[in-house]
Amino acid sequence: MFTKNPYFFAFFPFALADAVLTILGQPQTYWRYGIVNEASPAYYVLQFSPYAFIAAVVVWLIIWYIIFLKLSRGIALYLSLFFIATHAWGSTSWIFVLLRNAGFYQPSDQSTIIQGWFVAMAYLAVLSTVSAYFLKRASASE
Repeated sequence: MFTKNPYFFAFFPFALADAVLTILGQPQTYWRYGIVNEASPAYYVLQFSPYAFIAAVVVWLIIWYIIFLKLSRGIALYLSLFFIATHAWGSTSWIFVLLRNAGFYQPSDQSTIIQGWFVAMAYLAVLSTVSAYFLKRASASE
């Protein structure tokens, strides 16, 4: 399965992490009153319910899995890199929200900003390593 669709699996860790961090990053007002904190079109699905969001993510990933199977390598590579970049940006923004909510990050305190930066860079390094593995598999199969 992983070797059959490496361009999909190159962005999959970022997409999955973005979805998980989106749910974890929702404020208490979301869980009590349904007030959503989200900048993407997923806002509308989250407004409906967290379960609808999770279902939409699963459906979205299945659809893209199928689409990636049918794409040429060049377009698949482009889309994979696009999704890696957009989900990296989106998910990393949640890291700072979660760190702030846990009391580890204060936007007015430079030392916590730097600590948050290190956490974000470590997170991106781990996911980038997974993505690089699948991109390498894709280039080896060409």
